[in-house]
Amino acid sequence: MTNKDFNTLINKYAILIGIGYGLDFLILTIIQRLIPTPNTGNYDIIGLLTSSTWIIQFIVNFIAAMWVYKDMKLCEIKNKLIVVMTLLFSLIGVTMFFITINRENKKAST
Repeated sequence: MTNKDFNTLINKYAILIGIGYGLDFLILTIIQRLIPTPNTGNYDIIGLLTSSTWIIQFIVNFIAAMWVYKDMKLCEIKNKLIVVMTLLFSLIGVTMFFITINRENKKAST
């Protein structure tokens, strides 16, 4: 894998994870600023919007896990734990993926 390919991978995952965390931040900011305090009886709306951040983050994690799996097949890396970790925690899983790719590149170059 060349440096250009590695940079392309980093950019792809950085954009995806940045969008996921950005959407979470925006939704939580909207909840805090636009919806009145819970004393008004809007518990259902606040709960629904709060759970939507979990749903968005799971969708981003799922997309990242699919991309990691596809890229692992292209790089011929056989480690399913990275895919599971990406599904649960996208940032940690993608970091483990990059560490593994870097290690494989060093082995191939020596």
